[in-house]
Amino acid sequence: MEETNNNISKPVAEKLKPIDGYVLGVNRNTENGYYELNIGVPKDWEILTSKTILSEVILHHEENGDILRIYSKDEDVVIDDLLDFVIEIVKSNEEIEQIQRELDEELANKRKNLEAELKMIYETFENRKKQLLGKNKLENQETKINGKKTRKTKTEN
Repeated sequence: MEETNNNISKPVAEKLKPIDGYVLGVNRNTENGYYELNIGVPKDWEILTSKTILSEVILHHEENGDILRIYSKDEDVVIDDLLDFVIEIVKSNEEIEQIQRELDEELANKRKNLEAELKMIYETFENRKKQLLGKNKLENQETKINGKKTRKTKTEN
C-alpha cells in the first residue's frame, strides 16, 4: 500500500484533507463495533444531527470551542458517512463565517457612511444657524465681550 508522509493511505488522506485540523481521532466503539470520530470545532459553530448520525460534546471550552464525538447508532452507517457528515459541518460553518465576515464588513461600511452623512447634516445645520443669526440684526443686540454683557445699538455697528 502506498503511503503519504503522515503514514495514512492516499485515499484516506484525500478524504481527510477537507477536515484536516478538525479530526482529533477515530475510535471504534467496542460495545457495538461502530466507528466514532472525535473532532474539535471553534466556539459558536452550529452542529446539527441527522436521523442516523449524532453528536455530543465531550469537552466544552468557553474560548476555544468544543470537542465532539460524532457517532451513529445505525449499523448501516460506515466511517465514510461519518467523514462526509464532518466535512459538511466544516463546509457549512466556514460558509457561515464567510457570510458573517461579509455582513460585518457591510455594516461597518454603512456605519461609516452614515456617520459621514450625519456629520454633513450637523455641519449644514450649524452653517444655517450661523447664517440665520447673522441676518437677524436687531436694534439692540445683547453680546458678550470679555464675559461682560453689553448692548449694541444700531448706531454702534
